[in-house]
Amino acid sequence: MPVVIHDGEDFPSIVQEIQWLKLSQYANVRMLENSPKAEKLCEKIMKWTPELKKAIIQAPAYDTAWETLAITNLEQKLTMTTESQQTSVPSLGEG
Repeated sequence: MPVVIHDGEDFPSIVQEIQWLKLSQYANVRMLENSPKAEKLCEKIMKWTPELKKAIIQAPAYDTAWETLAITNLEQKLTMTTESQQTSVPSLGEG
């Protein structure tokens, strides 16, 4: 189960459909260990762990074919053409 520490707004729509734990409001590389923000982060993770445990228990047995299938499926979705495509090079304000 993925965790997102970025805002996730620029993720492709297919990626945005994935269920994740959003922790962006707690992301701070300089966070003090016992700060209020660190405590809130810890609380959020602790509330999430039962859901994570349930997902792990309910997960089917590993199948080696999944990796290739998942990669192929994701590549196909991410490389799908859209209706609007750029047809000219941007001018960057020149000309």
